[in-house]
Amino acid sequence: MHNKKFSRGTKRQPGRSLGKFLFGNDGYAFTFTLIALPFLVAISAWIIDASRVTNLHTDLQNGVDSMALAGARELDGRNDAISRAEDAVAAIANNEAWFGGGSGGPGGKSFVSFDPNDASASSVDVHFLGAIPASDDTPILIGGNACQGVAPLVANDDCTVKGATEAIRSNNARYVWVVAKNMTVNGIFPIGSIGPASVAVNAQAVATYTAAACDVTPIYVCNPFESNIDEGVEQNPLYDGDTFNQHFEDGDLYGRQFTMRNTGNSSPAPGNFGFLRTEGNGANVLAHALATGSPGVCYSQDGLDTEPGANVGPVEQGLNVRVGLYAGSFGGYDDQYEYRPDVNIRKGQDQTLNNNHICSKYEPEEDPLDGMPFPTGANITVIGGGNVSDNNWDLDTYWDITHGGHENADPKPADDPNYAAPPAPAAVVNFKPSLPGSATIAPPVPSRYDAYTYEIQNNMIDNTGPNGESGNQTATACYGGATAPVAADERRVIFAAVLNCVELAESGELQGASTDLPAEAFARMFMTKPVTTDGNDKEIYLEMIDVSGQGGLGTLENFLREEAELVR
Repeated sequence: MHNKKFSRGTKRQPGRSLGKFLFGNDGYAFTFTLIALPFLVAISAWIIDASRVTNLHTDLQNGVDSMALAGARELDGRNDAISRAEDAVAAIANNEAWFGGGSGGPGGKSFVSFDPNDASASSVDVHFLGAIPASDDTPILIGGNACQGVAPLVANDDCTVKGATEAIRSNNARYVWVVAKNMTVNGIFPIGSIGPASVAVNAQAVATYTAAACDVTPIYVCNPFESNIDEGVEQNPLYDGDTFNQHFEDGDLYGRQFTMRNTGNSSPAPGNFGFLRTEGNGANVLAHALATGSPGVCYSQDGLDTEPGANVGPVEQGLNVRVGLYAGSFGGYDDQYEYRPDVNIRKGQDQTLNNNHICSKYEPEEDPLDGMPFPTGANITVIGGGNVSDNNWDLDTYWDITHGGHENADPKPADDPNYAAPPAPAAVVNFKPSLPGSATIAPPVPSRYDAYTYEIQNNMIDNTGPNGESGNQTATACYGGATAPVAADERRVIFAAVLNCVELAESGELQGASTDLPAEAFARMFMTKPVTTDGNDKEIYLEMIDVSGQGGLGTLENFLREEAELVR
């Protein structure tokens, strides 16, 4: 046998193989990927869940923003403001909130909704506030005694806005605060520390109501029920502590004729009137704004600008265009639609004047039984800046002279010492559509404005009195331009601001040309007679028809530009 020789193989070294593995660079990316994979998965899960949380918060915020704006738009201070605001919030029912743990599971949606009659069925809580903290950094806290920076809607309220009648709460509500209840985002990867099991999401919004008026007669009137404040000054006999709006709501303004005088350069007093700033300067600009009702600017209820009180000259000429009198330079505007008279301009004008004077100057009949304007009330109360007569004006005589056919009577009532007017028709006596439904009084006759409205609605403006005067705007041929539909044109109705003049003057805010003055309210007022002159003063004769805010009848909506704005 031959001995075979075998070559000895290389003996493997364990240390060298391990080192080669450790220090080799083949496939290292795959190795690091395996090591980093858990962290990448966790970060991805967090990013996905974070985006879902952000999406839910955006949806919630959009939902409560729209609800707050809708609710605030109704907070106009009227007695039903809160109920209307709640209805407006409830109507915003289609805002979707995705990823909020809805019926579709983690990716489902819920709806941001409000039911004023069922808090448990609502996904938001709605609160109405009188004021909020001045700083956005101060949180709003309500409930029990936790009232921080929040003005209650009524005295002794605990900031939960309970315990008061809805009307009182509505009158004082200035802000609506909508708070979404927590919605939960369920994490997609809620395993261990990879992702959160759930995240609670919330949102809230605060909105308020603002009002501005654009087609306004540039006049403000001083609150006739305001206190004189100054010691030693005889107090206003009408003052009883109630607000202007409360008096309107109670019916204290219905049918009462206010004779108001311009403040001039004197300290303002209850019953005075003054002027609001117009676009452009000068008495002529103001006169035309008074005549047309187009001042060229809008007036915010919280920021009125006034003109100096000495601008009294244009008042008579500008306002009297509305009752068919074209004095001075306005004689050249007696055929322009913007300067048309009211459809019912009956004013007791002397009809024996020549055409030039009858169309430019107010000359009432010496004997009102020949031709009668709306009479003054039976009793007159003098207030600081004018006077006010009660609501018991002589409707019977006015109606008989104006609509009784006396132009053919012989002798005429003016010549009959035994003349006594028969009672006015019951349909007229009971016609009181502008009397507030909440009135605590029972006026004996309708307001002059309601009587004027009755004449228009029943085609009585062409009726003539003993002197031949009618209410038709073309009866005296003073105006030759186009006319508006009878039912839609009330040029004797002016729209102006009501200020607490004494308080504003006492604080130094109302001094001639003033800025950013708060209005107590806006008001619609009826010119019962043309403007007249008493020495250096002009006097306007007005009845209050409607007011903005508490107790209002809602007829000012066509004059106001109402907006809601988010403040938080």
